[in-house]
Amino acid sequence: MKLTTTILAALLCAFSLAAVAQTQEKPVVKLLPSNKGYLKVLYVGQRPVKDVEVVFYSADRIIKKDKIRGKKIDGGFLKQYDLSKVPPGNYWVEISTEDVITKYKFTTYEEQPLWVSWWDHFKSERKVIASK
Repeated sequence: MKLTTTILAALLCAFSLAAVAQTQEKPVVKLLPSNKGYLKVLYVGQRPVKDVEVVFYSADRIIKKDKIRGKKIDGGFLKQYDLSKVPPGNYWVEISTEDVITKYKFTTYEEQPLWVSWWDHFKSERKVIASK
């Protein structure tokens, strides 16, 4: 009888943990390339959807702040931000809900599109063949 009770308790704990783990998935947040001076934020979130705050800032000031209400998000969003007036330099973008904060560093240049540091390790899936 003790063994049966112990096994049932262990199974109940295992199923409870699995159910909680499925409901607590972290949102996916990525920055995508866009036109010169623009940056796209892709957010695929949790359900129920909570408010998402997007903040662009430098070492000394906040540049742009945006709050997207959870009611307007149906599991995620893709939004483009105009950063063309931002002077060249290093900046950060922070995408946060009440549960999770994701932060990326990006750099703006005078004559080039901005660059996000996580793109450094991205490899294209396409094979390029050059011939003369």
